[in-house]
Amino acid sequence: MAIMTRDALDAIQTLVNTHLRCLGRPAEVLEAGCGRFKHFDYPVDAVITGLDISREQLDLNDHVQERCLGDVQTWRTERQWDATVSMYVLEHLDDPARTVRNMLDWTRPGGLVVLGVPNLWSLRGLITKLTPFWFHKLVYRLVYRRTIPPFPTTLKLDAAPASLRELLAGCDLLHEGWAQERIRMPFALVYEGVIWIGKILSLGRWRPEDMNYYVVARKPGEA
Repeated sequence: MAIMTRDALDAIQTLVNTHLRCLGRPAEVLEAGCGRFKHFDYPVDAVITGLDISREQLDLNDHVQERCLGDVQTWRTERQWDATVSMYVLEHLDDPARTVRNMLDWTRPGGLVVLGVPNLWSLRGLITKLTPFWFHKLVYRLVYRRTIPPFPTTLKLDAAPASLRELLAGCDLLHEGWAQERIRMPFALVYEGVIWIGKILSLGRWRPEDMNYYVVARKPGEA
């Protein structure tokens, strides 16, 4: 059965919040590349720090208590958090591997690293990787009906599922999964047709419908 993105995020939120509530104190969470939107509702006493390269995006984000201006690839701090979260950020970076290593450094022993990224090897991921940025903006407007244009996308190999698993090899993987998103008609008919052709030609070995990839890993050590 297909897992939709909202259901996948709800499952991750439950897992993360269960961990944070067991700490016995107000949890501290870092959202790396937080932007203006929120993807999770954390415990009410949690202290949320938002890190983003855009001052405008930080100022528009009203669910973080602390705002840090910086690039997730190069930002430096000695602080650590109980959970570091990065949703739909790695696909826009030139060095996603460095960002994941940074997040591990920013996570306390026993803490969680939460990543969400478009699946490079899905049909949508490959289309995104192989098409120009003007096409991405057109798709956002016509298919997803979003008025805010997307950020330029790199979708480096280091952001692919296998690469992320390798970067997190020293951690306990608590959750790993893929999810799909709904595409509105009439685009869905064409998209689903290409999906089925791809699955037939690959003899079922390729799952082009798995648009998004999520992983939750626990850093070694005691929380």
